[in-house]
Amino acid sequence: MRDYTRFINNKQKWKGENMKEKLAHRLVNNFKNKASKALKISSSEIAESSLPKSSILAAREYNDNLINDLESLLNSGEKVRLPDVIIVGEKKCGTKALLAFLLEHPQISGFHQEVHLVDTGDIIYDLKALLGHFARINHKSSKFLVTKTGTATINSYLPSAPAEELKKLEEKYLSESFEDWTKRVIFVDLVCDPVKRLLSDFQHYKADHPNARKINEHKFGKKSEFSEMSFDCFVNFHIRNHKNETELVKKMLRTSTFNFSKQLIHRRPNQTVILDGGTLQTEPWLEIKRLKDKIGLNAFFYEKRFGKREDGFWCVKKNTNSDAEDNLVCMPESKGRSKHGKETISDKNKKYLYKAYSQSSQALGKACGRNFSWFENF
Repeated sequence: MRDYTRFINNKQKWKGENMKEKLAHRLVNNFKNKASKALKISSSEIAESSLPKSSILAAREYNDNLINDLESLLNSGEKVRLPDVIIVGEKKCGTKALLAFLLEHPQISGFHQEVHLVDTGDIIYDLKALLGHFARINHKSSKFLVTKTGTATINSYLPSAPAEELKKLEEKYLSESFEDWTKRVIFVDLVCDPVKRLLSDFQHYKADHPNARKINEHKFGKKSEFSEMSFDCFVNFHIRNHKNETELVKKMLRTSTFNFSKQLIHRRPNQTVILDGGTLQTEPWLEIKRLKDKIGLNAFFYEKRFGKREDGFWCVKKNTNSDAEDNLVCMPESKGRSKHGKETISDKNKKYLYKAYSQSSQALGKACGRNFSWFENF
């Protein structure tokens, strides 16, 4: 494997700490996923010693910096405060926009970037690094702490950590146990139209990603398995003909069946808020009200608090009396690929996909007691 350490250390090229983190995360997990398929074992069974030195050293360097922040907090007499609200999904449904909106509320603090657990194979070490993220906030603030993170931390990493080691970690660094925290934290799951989401996913993998080209040539741009395909061709070849389903296609299809959302509602009904990404895109103040009512926020996101930028996406106004561009807080302009992409879908395939997703969508609606914006297509 090529040595990528110098790329990770180049802040200008990778646009700061968050891109360094993402790259380290990709390097380790890409290798582990490939190895797990070849060896036919779980990626968690792959020893750290078997990873390429360049990727593991890069991940450890990043984690070490976070752990230094954690130790500095401890030395100041403080302990880590865990998030009050976690935005956990779903991919391509507007989680980045939701986070950007929420962070404008005067009662909310948090990170604009997603918080990742960089997996080096040492679960306690990796969890310490994750806690290092939260060491960077104001722990005496009365504000709600909101963060966006992957579901694997809750579903895989915490349950797999050795109990004794986890308890030592909690006693030393945390103001509460992980068990107590998982009983109070609010999970915000943002779901959206499964057909539009699949289209967005398709365009994401087909798109040209300059920052990822070095390590993901097989996924993105000219060397992507979808590079020469239209979306209709993708549906006909990969989905209607099940023999041509690759692992990536299966993953794309599974994500739109809302299994994780239904599990959340079943396991933590009083801690879960399911929001509609479609309504967030058209009338964001209505969806955010559902979260406001759940956690007890003061009224802030009225309709007049929002304004549209030139491409039609809603943004939050810092000052409700001004529509100037510099007064708007918006999601990154790189987002919203499916809305402005060139891909289209035939009526025949649209009907086929909505029929395929009808049962899982309506099961989700029944589980959380609401209809969603795409139900009109059933």
